[in-house]
Amino acid sequence: MSEDKTKYWGRHIAAWQRSGLSQESYCRNNKIAKSAFGYWQRKLNKKNNNSLVQVQVQVPVTIAVADSLEVWVGSNIKIKVQQGFNPQLLKAIVEALEVRS
Repeated sequence: MSEDKTKYWGRHIAAWQRSGLSQESYCRNNKIAKSAFGYWQRKLNKKNNNSLVQVQVQVPVTIAVADSLEVWVGSNIKIKVQQGFNPQLLKAIVEALEVRS
């Protein structure tokens, strides 16, 4: 698999996941063939299924219920999650960071 193509499609897939758009809308907006996008999404998902990312969750120490939490990805990336967050968006962000590493 070509490294340039892998990075190219990895960036597009991560951008699509962050966008909240359907695949069809994202592909249309970015002038990408939906079939090529789907092919690379499957290919990269298959490749990445064997890798794990350690995620350390730090919940603020309080007696009251916290309205936010911090998710650490590795030792230098912190994601602050507010109450009412979109779990799919958090998953997409972590997966995008996985592609980046």
